[in-house]
Amino acid sequence: MLLKYIENFSLKRTLQSTIFKNYFFLSIYQVVNFAVPLIIVPYLISRIGVANFGLVAFSYAFVNYFNVIVDYGFNLSATQRISVNRSNKEVVNTIFSTVYISKLIFLSICFLLYIALIYTFPVLYAQRWLHLSSFAIVVGQALIPIWLFQGMEDMKFLAICNILSKLIYFACILLYIRLPTDYYLVNLFQGLSAIVAGILSIYIVLKKFNVRFVRITVKDVKTEVTSGKMLFFSSVAVNIYLNSNAFILGVFASPAEVGIYSIAEKVYYALKQLSNVFSQVIFPQICLLAASSVTALKAFLKKVFVPFIALIMLACVVVFFATHLISSYFLKGEINYHLILLINIFCIAIIINACDIPAFQTLLAYNEKNKYGLVLILGCAINIIANIVLVNLFKSLGTVYAILITESFITFGLGYYFFKVLKQKSHEIPHHL
Repeated sequence: MLLKYIENFSLKRTLQSTIFKNYFFLSIYQVVNFAVPLIIVPYLISRIGVANFGLVAFSYAFVNYFNVIVDYGFNLSATQRISVNRSNKEVVNTIFSTVYISKLIFLSICFLLYIALIYTFPVLYAQRWLHLSSFAIVVGQALIPIWLFQGMEDMKFLAICNILSKLIYFACILLYIRLPTDYYLVNLFQGLSAIVAGILSIYIVLKKFNVRFVRITVKDVKTEVTSGKMLFFSSVAVNIYLNSNAFILGVFASPAEVGIYSIAEKVYYALKQLSNVFSQVIFPQICLLAASSVTALKAFLKKVFVPFIALIMLACVVVFFATHLISSYFLKGEINYHLILLINIFCIAIIINACDIPAFQTLLAYNEKNKYGLVLILGCAINIIANIVLVNLFKSLGTVYAILITESFITFGLGYYFFKVLKQKSHEIPHHL
């Protein structure tokens, strides 16, 4: 036992540089994703107009629902399995092949459903060429093996592929989007650039990690799909939760109020990127430690999570005192105190959201997907109910209150199962004894 603990502790020390390196490259990945739209959007609006840009945004939102189906939670389930089996090439090859075959099946089904919806509903058929070209985004997203890079804990190649993709997208926009009638090409270029990045990333995986496509069985696919079922429902719940806030607000409030809320929400999502990157970086190591020692896992979480929460709180304090500048930036010099209030409340939600990272990652590492999924699905239901009630009373302030309630429920719910599972695992006899 002592030898095993020493090995685990030594492993944690040697992986500290890996955490920093992966956090750095994954941060670049997220910063590029966040910064490029901020640069491109003003140019696009000047070329295609606000109305056509709205059509592009609507099509992008519509096609993202199909992204959720094709991804099917593999970014979590496959990452977990790759991380604990990375030294076993046969298992890695099987996971790699099974995930891609599963995605191909989902992609085919989604495309047929997508076509059926477009040609069934007049509002979609009127912009059929825009929607058809937008499906390239789903294809590109399906090709990029984020889950394998995370499981192997080597994020620099993912960052490189993402930067290349965004550069291609940016160049295409500058070269080919000149007239309002070119709007249908915007999402196509984003999809094609993602497809290029996906093909390149697969080539890197084959060469760098010596992974190969192998023959798999129907049983392999069925097992993969079945094991990720709850994560899929969880992803759907999260997607509904993230997209329902502005939609419900739009039913009860004026467009101007929705606009103010949307600005605050952008700040909220920008801050959440800190938590997203952190959770993606440490997840493979949590999976490794969970498979070997509960004691080592607890020590690791305490060592990395306490400084991270301090970083999140510092970031929220900075944003809290910079709200006047944020309002002035987005509203061209105007200080909107309602916007400032929304951002301040969002800062509290960010801290609460960050506190659930050890819980949900530990639950997934111990394959407690049902507990994780149950909390998220209930959280989604609570969010919708709270939105309908509070938005009707307080408009955009009610939306933020609903998010605060939802984040609190999810954090406490996951925390309850987290401590329950850790207590159970602490009393189990290790398999290696």
